Amino acid sequence: MGKNEMMAAPTQQAMTAQRGGGAPLSVFADGQSFNTALRMAQCLAESTVVPKEYQRNVGNCMIAIEMASRINTSPMMVMQNLYIVNGRPAWSSQWIIAMINSSRRYKTELQFEFGNDQEDGGLSCRAWAEDYAGHKVYGPKITMTMANAEQWTTKNGSKWKTMPQVMIQYRAASFFGRMNCPDMIMGIYSQEEVLDMTEIPTDGFALVVDPSTGEVQEVEKDEPITQEQRQTLFQMVKSAYGKDGNKILKEMLTQEGYESTDGLPTSVFNRITEKVMGAVSGGEKPADTTPSKESSGGAPTGEPAEENEPEGGDQPDFKGGK
Repeated sequence: MGKNEMMAAPTQQAMTAQRGGGAPLSVFADGQSFNTALRMAQCLAESTVVPKEYQRNVGNCMIAIEMASRINTSPMMVMQNLYIVNGRPAWSSQWIIAMINSSRRYKTELQFEFGNDQEDGGLSCRAWAEDYAGHKVYGPKITMTMANAEQWTTKNGSKWKTMPQVMIQYRAASFFGRMNCPDMIMGIYSQEEVLDMTEIPTDGFALVVDPSTGEVQEVEKDEPITQEQRQTLFQMVKSAYGKDGNKILKEMLTQEGYESTDGLPTSVFNRITEKVMGAVSGGEKPADTTPSKESSGGAPTGEPAEENEPEGGDQPDFKGGK
């Protein structure tokens, strides 16, 4: 028996002692364990440091304690990395990677192989780790072809458009965990998977992620803006920035994760219009509205030329005329 094979047995035994025989740590093992966990949950629920899903919610805190005992980690770690998406729990992808790496189930930490084959859509990723016998354990290969076919990349605001390498690495890690470490993942999808795979509800609500906290929330659905709102936006930007309006609007859309105003959600429209109005009130790059000396009718005019909608619907585009 080789050195690596000799190391494997005690490591697996230690892991079994920590997780598999989890009766002493299990919330539901017996009445004493339940009461102990209940007191812990009550203390955690009163804390203002835990995420708001757990504040004054003893039941959620109890579930976090139970899940933490199963994977041999701190309840606080579970609380910070378990999101509630449409009523279902979802791990953060960073936490899935951290769980696998810290479990010592494999000799190496999780590794990633990237590819650039055109048949894979120009980018692919596969997660793997080496076990204590020296064998490489692979997860499924994730490709941009797969991402496009599953429509992960076509959703408005999708991070697949702006950071595909990060998203494909996260997806490869979660697929690896679900295939090779199901006891750690416990059948729970990653936060990004739930957002990509869940259909937008038809009851007037949608799923969004707070970019500052990573928290997934269910909010009123963002309806796309109307053609009237699009034209209003073009006029506002043209009036505020003049000939630079086209370029500045494109920059604003890019910052929000969009390429055009086609299908722009109302919330994004509101944020952009607020910026434009702030620029006008603050005197930032105002349009030249100085009246001309004489108009054709003999009266001065400062009105901008009427905006023509770009052909082909490829917004934004500001043409002075045909």
